[in-house]
Amino acid sequence: MSDCAAVELHVSVTAVADLGDDVYTNTEPLSFHKGARAIFGDGRTYATRVVRAFQAGDDRCGYAAIISFQNHGVLVGNILEYGLTMPELGGIHPDDITPQNIQQKMDATVNMSAPLLARDRKKRLPPFDWRLLEIHSGDEPTKFIQHGYVRSQPLSTDTHAVHLASLGFLSDDLFIGSSMLANSEKVGAGLRNVSMGGSLTHNVSFHDPAAKADEWMVCERHTTWGGDGRVLSLQRLWNWKTGRLVMTGSQEALIRLKTEDKTKL
Repeated sequence: MSDCAAVELHVSVTAVADLGDDVYTNTEPLSFHKGARAIFGDGRTYATRVVRAFQAGDDRCGYAAIISFQNHGVLVGNILEYGLTMPELGGIHPDDITPQNIQQKMDATVNMSAPLLARDRKKRLPPFDWRLLEIHSGDEPTKFIQHGYVRSQPLSTDTHAVHLASLGFLSDDLFIGSSMLANSEKVGAGLRNVSMGGSLTHNVSFHDPAAKADEWMVCERHTTWGGDGRVLSLQRLWNWKTGRLVMTGSQEALIRLKTEDKTKL
């Protein structure tokens, strides 16, 4: 590989046929810094785990997650500390918006009989109490910004793991809708022009291990890109009382529209 660019040496791989058809190893030796335990295994402060989920009776992996943990029992000094400021939202409080607000907005913008949403949502109580503000949109989808307040019903425990798991679930709740609302003309009234939608990749970073899912949070969502049948959306959550940024997330989703001859405006 003498004629290759320098970066190609860093990313090149070689097949390891003895271990399988889809097994590869680095062509160049891996860099290893003495004492850097976090590179190959658990570190003193951080650890990473891979989680795979399989459906019963199927040996194919349907879900995979890479989860990084931080040990907050280990004191870390000389750190950088900052966070994006919470939007003011015009002084509107969660109680200024009725609990029925989310259903009214859903009824006004979404036709639940649309193919993408043709299922019974009344079988279970909604996991979160959303209080959405007016949507700010412009001529371009990237100018769209969605703000609102959100919290879960009071949890039965104060265990941090349960609250963080609930926040992880929240990060996916209605998230794909941000890109659809940002393209309201193309998706059509009630999302009637959408034939397919689903999450491809989902990333979440928690900034406060003590964050509580059942306390009011300010949510901001917007989309930055769309192309090749995919869209990318970003979101942030702040604790409403403290103004502290508690979570940042992104999602790449699949959204397909009906062909023009089947499109309904």
